[in-house]
Amino acid sequence: MGGKKELTEEEAKSGEKKYRLETVVCGQIKNTEVLLSVNNLNNIYKNDIEAVIHALERLDLQTATPRQIQNIGLAASVLDTRLDTAARLKDLATEFLTYDNLYPMYDKMYSMDTVSRKDLELY
Repeated sequence: MGGKKELTEEEAKSGEKKYRLETVVCGQIKNTEVLLSVNNLNNIYKNDIEAVIHALERLDLQTATPRQIQNIGLAASVLDTRLDTAARLKDLATEFLTYDNLYPMYDKMYSMDTVSRKDLELY
């Protein structure tokens, strides 16, 4: 793929090349929704599961107000749903991170002069 690429006016003035995003069709990759920030398993676990479990552990029924008990009860009532969501996302992520699923991207990156062989090996 070599060859010279045109610099933008800003790059020519500053002498620095800027990174640019480019949309390239490389094939079908399944389960890309696992990359969305809303599907971050770490956040789901910490915010939706671990926080509720810790709140339940700290709850003192003798001193808690009815409002506190109600809030923790509501959060605890959706724990099953949160655990199911986390399990589903884990399964999707496992399918996403397979060689066969990601091969179209690897194949496309292989011919790019901006991707080093070392990076491809790590990929």
